[in-house]
Amino acid sequence: MVQRGISPNLVTYNSVVHALCKARAVDRAEAILRPMVGKGVRPDRMTYNNLIYVDSSMGQWKEAVRVFKEMTSQGILPDVVTFNMLMASLCKHEKIKDARYVFDSMAIKGQKHRATIVFNEMREHGVEPNVVTYSTVIVVLCRVGKMNDAVEKFNQMIDQGVAPDVCTYSCLIQGFCTLGICPDIVFFSSIINNLCKVGRVVEAQDIFDLTVSIGVHPNVMVYNTLMDGYCLVHKMKKALKVFDAMVSVGIEPNVVTYSTLVNGYCKIGRINEGLSLFTEMLHKGIEPSAISYDIILRGLFQAGRIVSAWTRLFKNNCSDKAILLFKELRAMNATIDIKTLSIMISGMFQTRRVKEAKGLFASISGSGLVPSVVTYNVMMTNLIKEGLVEEADRMFSFMENSGCDPNSRLLNHVVRELLEKREIVRAGTYLSKIDESKGLDEDSPTCRSKLSSSHRPNGTKNFMNFSRKKNVE
Repeated sequence: MVQRGISPNLVTYNSVVHALCKARAVDRAEAILRPMVGKGVRPDRMTYNNLIYVDSSMGQWKEAVRVFKEMTSQGILPDVVTFNMLMASLCKHEKIKDARYVFDSMAIKGQKHRATIVFNEMREHGVEPNVVTYSTVIVVLCRVGKMNDAVEKFNQMIDQGVAPDVCTYSCLIQGFCTLGICPDIVFFSSIINNLCKVGRVVEAQDIFDLTVSIGVHPNVMVYNTLMDGYCLVHKMKKALKVFDAMVSVGIEPNVVTYSTLVNGYCKIGRINEGLSLFTEMLHKGIEPSAISYDIILRGLFQAGRIVSAWTRLFKNNCSDKAILLFKELRAMNATIDIKTLSIMISGMFQTRRVKEAKGLFASISGSGLVPSVVTYNVMMTNLIKEGLVEEADRMFSFMENSGCDPNSRLLNHVVRELLEKREIVRAGTYLSKIDESKGLDEDSPTCRSKLSSSHRPNGTKNFMNFSRKKNVE
């Protein structure tokens, strides 16, 4: 190029310097500067940044500072890239004096005692400090014991919308510890929580590990927070690892612990694992909260396991919650099958909501569904329990007229309930409807005790004789 009489310009020189720096041929790159200046081509910020970068990356911090001094002596203003590279290298090698020199060199002349001036200078030239810039400044301030200035810079960082990284937090924490001021667990919990909320769980784990390394013992709240962070990013194996670590140090999981893990599993559709943990919580005697039930139920609903959800609610004496959710689903015009309706009717009877149960049954035909034999079983047995035996009779007639044949289970249940109410004649009537293929359950303790009892009124003896004739003892 030169032999053809074509003079290289700044772009050409920068391209060559960049290529040599990339190949780590720093001596050859610097050797180009002298003929470059001699030919009237003045190096710019990019030229020097390339040299500072390769010196810094190779650990040659002295050379990096020398190039920086040459750069500023030429009146070339460093930018945030220059600052980041130099500060990172100097802090890594604990060259505090040189780091402070960089601060001073980048500040307004005559006001070198305040690190804030560096940022003002950068902003005046349209360069906004980033997380690396702030972190490296905070590192230096912490290491020279200027903790008030470090905290001020940290707060400024937050105000400017720059998210601190784990290095920033670590430097602040270590700086306080050096001065004998060790932050408490509340401080660490706040940091870990904030990181987890924005999905930066790896950094949260680093802070957690730092907490342990300086002798501050995390409590169950901190463990729960970290688990929740992993659950939010669907890393359930990591969450369980935290759970195991917590248990191994003697910290007992609480309802929040289990709810967090159950929620994590439900959100990724692994409902069986969620149910397993929910059951484990119950076995350990930990009382589920309203939030716990809400998590597992919504997981079951989303998985299409509505029957399991309501059955679990009623079994755990949460009928109010079950009925509320049911009403919410109906208001949303959600599809509800006859099996679900039968469970709801049964639950309403269990909680003495007889009027609501009867109303729900009456609404079935209007919803386009047909009551099953299970639905009639629920209605009849519960009506008898409530003493409404005539209504139960009418219900049976309605069932037969609707074309729904009673099965042996229904008849057995009705007979047992009638015997409990001492309705011997009625029980005999229903027993007569059991044919040879629908024998009475011989294992039913209620029926056996009723049928075999000898100290009964004559009506009972007649009933016993009748049952023997039917060969259903």
